[in-house]
Amino acid sequence: MSTTSTGNDSTDSSRSSQYKISALAFNQDCTALSVGTSRNYVLFTINSENIEIDRTRHYLPFEEVRIIERLFLSALTIVVTQQEPKMLKIFHFKKGSKVCSPVFEKPILAVKLNRTRVIVCLEDSIYLHDMHDMKVLHRLFDLPLNLDGLCALSPNETAPYLAYPDSEITGTIQIFDTEKLKQINVINAHENQLVAMAFDLSGLLIATASIKGTLIRVHNVVDGKCVAEYRRGSMRAAKIYSLAFSPDSKFLAASSDTETIHIFRLPSSGEQQPAQDTSTWTGFFGSYLNGLTNERSFATVHFQAGEMKRILGMKIIDQQLRLFVADHHGLISIYEVNTKLGGECRQVGQHDLLPILENAYTNETSRRSSASSPINVAGSSSKYPQNRIQNNAYDLSQSPPMLTNSKSGANQSFDTAIEDPPYSSTPSTDYD
Repeated sequence: MSTTSTGNDSTDSSRSSQYKISALAFNQDCTALSVGTSRNYVLFTINSENIEIDRTRHYLPFEEVRIIERLFLSALTIVVTQQEPKMLKIFHFKKGSKVCSPVFEKPILAVKLNRTRVIVCLEDSIYLHDMHDMKVLHRLFDLPLNLDGLCALSPNETAPYLAYPDSEITGTIQIFDTEKLKQINVINAHENQLVAMAFDLSGLLIATASIKGTLIRVHNVVDGKCVAEYRRGSMRAAKIYSLAFSPDSKFLAASSDTETIHIFRLPSSGEQQPAQDTSTWTGFFGSYLNGLTNERSFATVHFQAGEMKRILGMKIIDQQLRLFVADHHGLISIYEVNTKLGGECRQVGQHDLLPILENAYTNETSRRSSASSPINVAGSSSKYPQNRIQNNAYDLSQSPPMLTNSKSGANQSFDTAIEDPPYSSTPSTDYD
């Protein structure tokens, strides 16, 4: 499955369009990659001992996948499809069973997970659910229109914060405590509308970018102070697609519709940039000038072509910081980041996922045909039990919907799905 290449991307235009990748997502700590296509989805785990990617042997034919999210390395996987955009399909994939499939009043635009919460983002509202039973805990409604479903959820349950835009025009962020169910802060992050945001693993830092794409800022979530500001480019605007912190929060990577991925080094506690009051034009201008002087990228990856959506993940393997870059052509490339010298990152591996996706669908279809297991028009298998939520459309004037199963036994429960291996301790701060 693995190939090593000296090139940074593929220009092969003959790659099969019938298996086009429609959804890509690294999980919360870059230990897994979920890939959705127009016919199925496949889960991959990233081996912590080396840079190989281990394929998860579980394939489910679906209609076109729009959103796919996995909870760390657990069996809990959430899928939203193009054909049923209002339905949240929740699977215990190791048991091959559907846990439940709640239906919302509008199309689902984003889903975020951590160990205690499931966040479902619609265009003008956000639902907060308990991870263990999917009860609706809270609903944020009448929010500014958010057609891209932009939001971020801290992966750390000790800093249980949700971030979402507070304006359709400016880059203001609301910070919401998902445990205490109350707003804790408003951050004036940018002058223009937001397009990207991401928490670090501690949940105490959030990185953001606006539609201009020239400045990337990092704020302290609790006090709202700007702790770092980075200039991706001074003249050429760009659309930021993905932001990713390193596990120890020392580095931040950003991809855009240009040919370059930028990696920035965060200041240590003793060399933080002066906080800027960005709520005023003077503050924005001062922050702008500060960004011009000293915060260019520390390391880079250059591709032959831009205008391709690439998502990022960062992981420490054998005390070396690795950058993972996945694109919608089915390639995942791995780079070694020189954390002392910076500069151009060295490619150390590349994986082509399309053959695996094609084989997964072909093998599964053949197996079901030989076993006389029909697949319906939408492509979903009939092997799943008919699990339902009593009230498919959420009505918060009533009691929260409860899970019910037509099959007896506990194999459908959330608790069994969210069990996973012990989580690793905080990564070492030494890379070599």
